Amino acid sequence: MKKFLVHSSLFFILVSVSLGIVLYQADGYSDTFYVRFTTPKQSSLIIGTSKAAHGIMPGELLKILPDDSILNFAFTIAHSPYGPAYLKGIKRKLSEDTKNGLFIVGIDAWSIADSSEDPNDESQFDENKSFLNKLRTVSSKPNIPYLLSFYNNMYIKIFERDTIAFLHDDGWLEVKTDMNSDVVARRIKNKVEMQIDRKKRFRFSKTRLSYLYETITYLQGRGEVYLVKLPVHPDLLSSDDSVVPNFNELMIRLSEDTSAPYYDMTEENENFQYVDGIHLHRESSKEVTKRIAFWIKELRSDKNMN
Repeated sequence: MKKFLVHSSLFFILVSVSLGIVLYQADGYSDTFYVRFTTPKQSSLIIGTSKAAHGIMPGELLKILPDDSILNFAFTIAHSPYGPAYLKGIKRKLSEDTKNGLFIVGIDAWSIADSSEDPNDESQFDENKSFLNKLRTVSSKPNIPYLLSFYNNMYIKIFERDTIAFLHDDGWLEVKTDMNSDVVARRIKNKVEMQIDRKKRFRFSKTRLSYLYETITYLQGRGEVYLVKLPVHPDLLSSDDSVVPNFNELMIRLSEDTSAPYYDMTEENENFQYVDGIHLHRESSKEVTKRIAFWIKELRSDKNMN
């Protein structure tokens, strides 16, 4: 019996060490969210849905705003619409002593809409089951709780290298894919059809709008907040905005109520290249980020002059 227990213990230790070695190899190739939960707590964040995850590059912001080190903490429509789960995740990721942070808040109609039977009942929000709501450890490497509970692939895939998506250490999600014009046109057509179908299920959520307001005011207690509506392909704009009636008017009013500056970049839609109509191509992400950075720099300059 003693021999059996010794062998069992050795086997358990061997398996645990082997699993630990595997999990420690997880990086930006392994998962499109994981790295954001391995970085230290932050004093500045980019938040929003996948438009912001793909479209705003912290490294490009730093070239123009060198004092503002920032993490892209944006996820997807499914994981980070505005609500209690996302706000909880943001609070966990922020350093407790943050006072002079920079916060770029990506806004779009989908982030304040919901497909639940009652879009205003936060208990029905799907993201309540997600890592943003349940993960308490958001700044450890390796992040064992995330990998054990929220990593959706077999662990052997940690050793593989995804040739399409790579999550940088600063949280920016880079996608490398075929940009042949015919291929892109098909992707855009598919996205238009998908959005039309999705729109049948989604409705405006006053609850989500109130959480967006709460998120903004919470962050304003820790620094500067800037609202940005990122560009989309012109074919997607009408389906995007029509999810929430009078979306732009709501955002203008929100900006006025919170005194958070608002930059609507959809007026520049045709100036950029898109992977699928929704997400910006790398070079366009770089250009969009530069425009946001110069906008913030100009606003700061105007404020200092006054």
